Amino acid sequence: MIQQQHGMYFVSINKQLTDGQFTTAKSRKTLEEKAAASIIAENHDSPADIEQLLSGQPAQSNKYLSNDDHFHPNLKGYQIMTNRLYEQMAAHISWLKEE
Repeated sequence: MIQQQHGMYFVSINKQLTDGQFTTAKSRKTLEEKAAASIIAENHDSPADIEQLLSGQPAQSNKYLSNDDHFHPNLKGYQIMTNRLYEQMAAHISWLKEE
C-alpha cells in the first residue's frame, strides 16, 4: 500500500474526472433523467440511442474528457490533474510552498 511507502503519495483524480462538471448527485441524476426522457420523447429507437439510454451515459458530455472517446482527459482534464499534483507536491515539498 502507498501509505506504507516512505515518500510516496497517491493523488486521487478519479472522482473529479469521472463526475466532470456534475458535482452533485442531484445534478448527475437530473442529467441522466433528462437524457432518458429526451430519447423516449423523441421516439428515438436507433441502436445507438437505446445503447446510450441503457448505459446511463449522459447526453451532455463531461467537459473534462475527450469528445473522441469519453475516457481520456482533454486539456481541461489534464489541467485538473496538474493542479491536484501540484497541490500535493506543495503540501509536502517545502521549496514549492509560496510565501
